[in-house]
Amino acid sequence: GLFFTPMIFQQLWGMLHWIVIGSLLVILLSLLVAPLLQKMARLDGATTLYAVSLGGAAEMSMQAQEMGADAPMVALSHTLRIVLVTLCTSLIAGASGITLPTSAPTAQHLSVASAAILLASSFFIGRLFTYLRMASPWKLGALLAGCLCALTGMQGRWPQQGIVVAQMVVGWGLGQSMTRSFFTRAPVAMLAMSATTMLLLAACMGTAWVISQQMGMPLVTAFLAMAPGGMTEMGLIAK
Repeated sequence: GLFFTPMIFQQLWGMLHWIVIGSLLVILLSLLVAPLLQKMARLDGATTLYAVSLGGAAEMSMQAQEMGADAPMVALSHTLRIVLVTLCTSLIAGASGITLPTSAPTAQHLSVASAAILLASSFFIGRLFTYLRMASPWKLGALLAGCLCALTGMQGRWPQQGIVVAQMVVGWGLGQSMTRSFFTRAPVAMLAMSATTMLLLAACMGTAWVISQQMGMPLVTAFLAMAPGGMTEMGLIAK
C-alpha cells in the first residue's frame, strides 16, 4: 500500500480503461479454462473455481478451506502460476533486452513512529473489515492503511528482512495443509494446472503486447499487470 503515492494514483487514473478491460478479460479467460482444469485434474467445482480465481495463493487457499473446497490443490495451482509467471518474465525480459536486477533497489526505512501508525491503522481497519465480513480483511485492511498513509505523505519502506519473514510465514501456512494423501494426487493435477496456466499466460501475453504498444510501457510491466496471479506475488516479482 505504501507504493500508492499521489503520483501513482494519477498514473493509474490515466490507465483506468485499460485496467478495467484487462481485468475483465483475464477473469473471462480464467472462467473459460475452468471446465478444462476440472476435467483434466478431476477436481470438484468449488476447488476448480478457487484454483482459477485471480488472487494470491494464501487468500484463495484460506477462502477455499472456509468453503469446504480442497485448499491444498488450490495452493498448488497458485504456486505453479507464480513459478510459471517468473519463468515467463525472465524470458520476456531477455527477449526485450532488459537485464533483470539481482537485488531490489534500496529505499529509506520507515521510522519507528511511522511504523507504529501503520500497524495501528492496519489493525483497526482489519478489525472493521472483519466485522463487515469482507474477504481477506487483514490483507485488504493493511493495503488500505498503507494507501492512506502514502497519500498523506508517509515515506519509507519496511526493512527487507521483515518482508522475508512475512513470506516465510505465508509459506509455512500453505505447506501445513499438504498432507501425504495430497502428494499422491498432485502429479496429475500439476500437469493439468500447468497446461491450463500456460493457456492463460499465452492469452495474457497477447493482451499485454497490445497494452504495451498502446500505452508505451515496457512489455514486462504490462505482462505482470495482466498475469493471472495474486497482487502480492506479482508486485514482488515486478519489484
